[in-house]
Amino acid sequence: MSFLLAPVMIWFLSGNNRSEETNLVIAAAFVTILAFSTIIFNPSIGWLGDKISKQKLSACCMFSGALSLIILLNQSGNLWQLGLFAVLMSLAESANPLAWAIMGDYFGRRSFATLRGWQHLPDQFMSMSTPVWMGLIFDYSGSYYWALIPLACLYILATFFYWTIPKPRIPERLIIMEQTLTAN
Repeated sequence: MSFLLAPVMIWFLSGNNRSEETNLVIAAAFVTILAFSTIIFNPSIGWLGDKISKQKLSACCMFSGALSLIILLNQSGNLWQLGLFAVLMSLAESANPLAWAIMGDYFGRRSFATLRGWQHLPDQFMSMSTPVWMGLIFDYSGSYYWALIPLACLYILATFFYWTIPKPRIPERLIIMEQTLTAN
């Protein structure tokens, strides 16, 4: 979605009958808002992930991503909706570090680099293909409407999966270490 932020924003703004030049300037401002919001949310979400359930927090962030895309579907061009989209999408994007922390909680340090490498591969394929299929949908329909719906559905699926991930088991070596320390 990141590659198409400006075009999707311009498409959304066109529902308010502004000129394309005006929409371009407004979209640039809201991309900036999204970027600065992410700068604020990244450390905040990371800190919060150390205090509360990373899985539940990730689920809430994914839900905000779905909501952000649903907000754009009516193509009204309202600036308050675009602002809400920018903030909610930046909240969703800020959950990325939590995914790595959750992976570490489940699999530890031993295989972290290998797992991260293999997990990054589908991310790259999706990042490369999303602008293509979204662009094709726009080229054929003149709208991003039908491109935003599958993305919102993916965010909803991610919400469900993050919410239902069970808490990781503590490795036996750590349990033994803890028992040894408390016995002394």
